[in-house]
Amino acid sequence: MHRLSIHKVSIQSLSFSYNDKYLTSLGGLEDNYLIVWDVNSGKALCGNTAGADFVHQVKFFNTVDDQLVTCQNYGINIWKVDYVQKKVKIILLRFK
Repeated sequence: MHRLSIHKVSIQSLSFSYNDKYLTSLGGLEDNYLIVWDVNSGKALCGNTAGADFVHQVKFFNTVDDQLVTCQNYGINIWKVDYVQKKVKIILLRFK
């Protein structure tokens, strides 16, 4: 078991990758931060602010472990996880 304790107060959403290697967590309204964790080690691999718009949910794609989708008040964002450079970045901006 691991203690994942980077978020300030609450966690809004969690999602495991299809192969269970990674876990992504989305902080609540207090930090609105997106973090990708290594399940085996329990270490945070990378993270990024999810933006100014409140995010309700995060999910990994069904067949790849390096893409995420966030559902927000005014649309969605598609994210790409770069495990080598340890970055999470938006590849498709939200629709309004």
